[in-house]
Amino acid sequence: MAIQREQVLLDPATNALNTLCGVVSRDDPRVVMPDETTLDPLDARIVNKELREALSTSNLEVNIVGDFDVDQLEDYILRYLGSLDELSPSRDVVDPSYSTIDPDLQRMDIEKTIPDTAERAAVVIGQLGPSMYGTTFENRNPWHPITNAWVNGADSEFNSNLKDGMLLWKRSHPLYIPVVLDLLEPILASDMHYRMRDGLGVAYHCNWDFVRNRRHSSGLWSVEINTNVDLIKQAVDAAVEHISEATFGEFELLQAKAFLLEDYHKGKAEGHKWLSRMEGLQQDDSARIDFRHVNDYEKMVRSITITDLYDVWGSFNTDPEQIIRCACKTVPADVDVNDDLLGFKEGDSAEL
Repeated sequence: MAIQREQVLLDPATNALNTLCGVVSRDDPRVVMPDETTLDPLDARIVNKELREALSTSNLEVNIVGDFDVDQLEDYILRYLGSLDELSPSRDVVDPSYSTIDPDLQRMDIEKTIPDTAERAAVVIGQLGPSMYGTTFENRNPWHPITNAWVNGADSEFNSNLKDGMLLWKRSHPLYIPVVLDLLEPILASDMHYRMRDGLGVAYHCNWDFVRNRRHSSGLWSVEINTNVDLIKQAVDAAVEHISEATFGEFELLQAKAFLLEDYHKGKAEGHKWLSRMEGLQQDDSARIDFRHVNDYEKMVRSITITDLYDVWGSFNTDPEQIIRCACKTVPADVDVNDDLLGFKEGDSAEL
């Protein structure tokens, strides 16, 4: 594991992303790549003990997709799963203190250097966004349940518009946030890549990513930028400015819908697509998941408007004063590193 960690962190983009995760989680060992102080104390006995305390059969969920005989399937489940001893976890697997993510904004600008014979550089910027089902980075939940918002603000123009049956169905549906996030992903990925590479010429490649969380109060958005060492500062400034002023158009939305629906129809013949939609249906901690995830996806995609995109985008923290910037560049092993070379805050640089 230690060797794997060393090899992974020799890639500038992976190193920068690991640094971002450390800032967001305040170096929680469950999130960042583990170091020697975490790995060295572990042995087979400790790992086995931890797994046995965490694994259980009390909340076992079975989802099956395919052409099968129902009676035979029930017989197999009873024979092979029903015979398992009920095992409940000896402790709470989910740490309640970890449900809220609180980035360390004292480390907003970090630069690292790694030795390499080839000159490479990467930057990852990011911050918090909504969780998979709508909690915002401020731990608010502005959409669900929509009836509460309607009652508490019946005089507002937005809530009065909810009297439209379709809008009420959409905004109160558990797929509303996930589908809008599905649509935002290709729009932002394409926009950022062509803006940074073709429009400004400050990046070889630029990629948008959003990590969705079910249990946590927030998700994590990030933009990975691969560029030249002497262009990192310009690339960072351009990416921060562009993401904080992002706009969406009808043409981009139509393209994203076509992409999602094409993938959806292809996936109807693939079992794993349905399995992923059914995951969590039987879990008590997944209150926002039910069979509408299986039945209503296409209808939800078609119903999303530009207004919906902006509504959900508003729960992403894109404040340029709070966007975290993590850079990693390569230098020859025998060259002294100038910590202020890329214009980041003095004292925030670190050598790997």
